[in-house]
Amino acid sequence: VLVVGVEWVLIIVLHFGEDSNRAGEGAGAARMSRLSRMTRIFRIFRLMRLPKLRRLMYTAQGLIESEVFTIAFVVCKNMFLVLLVNHAIACIWFAAGENGGWVDMYNFGDSDWDVHYLVSLQWALAQFTPGASNIQPTCVLEQFVGVTVLVLGMVLATCFISSITSAMASIWSA
Repeated sequence: VLVVGVEWVLIIVLHFGEDSNRAGEGAGAARMSRLSRMTRIFRIFRLMRLPKLRRLMYTAQGLIESEVFTIAFVVCKNMFLVLLVNHAIACIWFAAGENGGWVDMYNFGDSDWDVHYLVSLQWALAQFTPGASNIQPTCVLEQFVGVTVLVLGMVLATCFISSITSAMASIWSA
């Protein structure tokens, strides 16, 4: 939530900052550039916490004594990971189709960023599930992203099922 939340806050600030005072656009652009660099630095610091988070998750999972709660914990953990990956894929899909791609082909050029994000997220989620999306790739870059996401979806789906199976097997063997 924290990883995605920082990006959402930055998007909201950028979105509402567009309509504000136009007189100081040069200074605003410089401030946004500096803010962008600072967020990259914070992302690097967040990456340094990943091993600690992984140990914390294993410790929390070890404290659960109920079979049902253990499996629910594993499923929730995996679902969070899938949603995080889909957020990143939605951002990549929008960036791939922003200039002359699916955004223009399906007449989303005049829509707000929230519509773009929701359509991109729907497309990303549809690649991981049997669900359908009305949005199709319209250029080579979008086709490349689409194929890459399908392969990633197969790998993540396999890992998801394997993780649940492994959790159930470890519970039954104990």
